[in-house]
Amino acid sequence: MAILVLGAFVKICVIFYVTAMVAAQWMSLREYQPIVFPIGFLLLLMSIWVAPNLQELTHALSTSIFLSALMVLVCIPAELLVVAWIRRRWEKKNMQD
Repeated sequence: MAILVLGAFVKICVIFYVTAMVAAQWMSLREYQPIVFPIGFLLLLMSIWVAPNLQELTHALSTSIFLSALMVLVCIPAELLVVAWIRRRWEKKNMQD
């Protein structure tokens, strides 16, 4: 059980770090530290908003986990791959001109 909890903690920390880094790069900040607290605060608010208690969390996971997982694990990466492919082709076309 301890390994499972530790693994989940590490996973959440890595995702939080990557989110802060991506947001800092997106906003053209030199450092990511100034936005760590606001992102953490939003994460806390959203976690309370999504599941204020265990019953609602269980219900949300049993009814919508398939759609959420499909969106996060398949649709968004596929869209990003298509956008990267289009941008690469566009850049190659502009370099040849």
